Amino acid sequence: MIGDRKFDLLGAAHFGIDGIGVLYGFGSEEELSNSPNIYLAKDAKGLYNYIMDSH
Repeated sequence: MIGDRKFDLLGAAHFGIDGIGVLYGFGSEEELSNSPNIYLAKDAKGLYNYIMDSH
């Protein structure tokens, strides 16, 4: 699950799936860093690189 708010990441955790927070949306870094996540992407390129490196 990719999300820009804590509710996205909490929902992912609730259903047992990994959550990736993106800092280029509405949520702040503080909000997302205090939520369950496997990675925080600062921009779309960082998200892309993380996904591509995970394979």
